[in-house]
Amino acid sequence: MEAACPPRTHPAAGFSVTTAERKGPRRLEGLDERQAKSRPSTSAEPTGTTPRPGDPAVANRLLKGITKKGPADELERVADLLPDALNVLMTRRSAACPGPDGRSLTAIVENGGGENLLVEARNAILSGDFIAQRVRYRPLNTTPGKTRWFAIRCARDLLIERAVSLALPPAATWAHPMSFAFRSGQGTSRVTSVLRENAWPYDVYVKLDIINFFDSVRHRAVLKALRRIAPDDDFLRLVGSLLRAGERNSRQGRGLGQGTVLAPVLSNLVLTYAIDDLFPREMGLDSARLSPSLTKRVDPELWRRLRPVSLGYLRYADDVLVLLAGDWTDGQAVLDLLGKALKPLGLHVRGEVGAMYEGFEFLSLRYSPQIGSQRMRVEPGTRTLNKLVLNSFAKEEAGYSRGAAMHDAVAPVYPYLVSHYAADEIFDLIRPGVKALEAQRAISAPLGSS
Repeated sequence: MEAACPPRTHPAAGFSVTTAERKGPRRLEGLDERQAKSRPSTSAEPTGTTPRPGDPAVANRLLKGITKKGPADELERVADLLPDALNVLMTRRSAACPGPDGRSLTAIVENGGGENLLVEARNAILSGDFIAQRVRYRPLNTTPGKTRWFAIRCARDLLIERAVSLALPPAATWAHPMSFAFRSGQGTSRVTSVLRENAWPYDVYVKLDIINFFDSVRHRAVLKALRRIAPDDDFLRLVGSLLRAGERNSRQGRGLGQGTVLAPVLSNLVLTYAIDDLFPREMGLDSARLSPSLTKRVDPELWRRLRPVSLGYLRYADDVLVLLAGDWTDGQAVLDLLGKALKPLGLHVRGEVGAMYEGFEFLSLRYSPQIGSQRMRVEPGTRTLNKLVLNSFAKEEAGYSRGAAMHDAVAPVYPYLVSHYAADEIFDLIRPGVKALEAQRAISAPLGSS
């Protein structure tokens, strides 16, 4: 006789779910009379009365139901992952954010409503006509003069969305090797390492920024990309309902809802099939070329022009960098290619083409070639210095370094600058950032005196 699997428990949840319990029933329980007649019963229990969704007996039947024989469809697989999704969410800060109904997942579970929430979420998934509740948007001022809007879902939809993300294939099976955002172990430090070691042989760089990607991308393009890794129609309808609930203002059929669980995964997925697969999967002057079949589909003329050009490609979220062993006109052709590839997604871009010997900035760092070295020099970029100035003045306003000179306030914040520049050089570097911040009324403190 097999030993029973140990239950998986979260301390705040107040209940545990074993492996056998997570399998769940084959059919939805709690249907109305008309729906119950149209669906075959898979349970030996009488169906004369319709149990209430909040009834604890319903939760027990959902978690200890009949195991389906044969491969489960996608919706049942998502429903089976709800307990795992709850355990994951209870370790995240997003669980404590109140949703549009004013209730947070943490509060519901701590008050003993976790089991009923699982029932409600499972019923919503297996009903086949799930409609997600509209998200609540919260403004977040990450940089002076710029406001980002983060979407917050209700507890039920947050739980369902996390279960959907767990049901998707891992990013390692479909993502481009040179795509570094929203993947474990592929952060900004990895980007810096790749560029420092591999960017030096190229002649031209192309930087591309997708304007308002998370608010502008078309749902149709997202679902088309998702169909490649999850072709089930019911699953796609479930995701489509979550997408529609995240529409902001009047942008119908667009947007991913920045801050939601699925936004990073779906953004990576849609950009992988839109632009990543056009480019080589490694950096190297010998064999790094554009994909023939995919590039011809976007623009045959640009393919003929760029066919002999060696390229290096790298993307972090919606920031794209392409390195070329060619001239400025080749860089402009790559920029045109990217714009045409992203147009069906409803996206607009802004780009920059420049010579490598002048250096370039990417992800707040500046890269420049070094004479006699096969490694790029890495320094703080303008954006980093501007943030540095803002932090230093914030500390002065809080009284941590009041009365000190500006370079004395900056030094503890960024030791790298102090180790590479003299005090007067730091002052000259950050003075443009100070003026820009003062112009935006982001700070009111005067310039420090040396």
